[in-house]
Amino acid sequence: MPQKYIFFDIDNTLFPTSQFLVRADENAINAMISRGLACCFDDAMERLRKIQEKKGSNYSKHFDLLVKETNGRRDLKIVAAGIIAYHNTKNAMAPYPEVLGVLMRLHDKGHKLYIATEGIEIKQWDKLIRLGLDMYFDKVYVAKQKNRAFYEHIMKREKVVGKECVMIGDRPDKDTWPAMLAGMYTIRVKRGKYEKESARGKAHKEIYDLRNLPEIIEKL
Repeated sequence: MPQKYIFFDIDNTLFPTSQFLVRADENAINAMISRGLACCFDDAMERLRKIQEKKGSNYSKHFDLLVKETNGRRDLKIVAAGIIAYHNTKNAMAPYPEVLGVLMRLHDKGHKLYIATEGIEIKQWDKLIRLGLDMYFDKVYVAKQKNRAFYEHIMKREKVVGKECVMIGDRPDKDTWPAMLAGMYTIRVKRGKYEKESARGKAHKEIYDLRNLPEIIEKL
């Protein structure tokens, strides 16, 4: 079987990001309430969600805004309690159960494995190291925005063409559609926050977990 260059997204592909974020936010809210955040748990979660939607996931002052909006003033003790609880949740981070075995099988078959993801690079490295996955990948590519040009860029860097490459991710708009436009074979993992999102262009293959990925790659 010809060697394949296999690119993975991280969030909701290798790691249950959506579940983790809910749990981390819940732990943070409970910690802030215990230190004086002046509202109940449900109200605090609703306010935090609105702040996150308005400011985006990579904004660093979500808790500051929540405390100021709720208590009417800045209180760094409450903010710090939330930050500590949020980061302590990271100690329990783990990949999806099948991921380690799948990566080892693909590596043993001689395939080249890469990360192709979007976000802040240091945060993505933090995830990979905490998950114990960083050593399985030949290279990590992190884009500010995943689009066709991004996938064309990484193929050029690796000196490969689309028919040699497979892109695996959960989001049609970020992972499969632009990679398909760049000429890659695409596999959508339908789980997490974007599981029910409709696709502008359907991926070549849709799966619900990675368990059978080596067999799928074998047939390409």
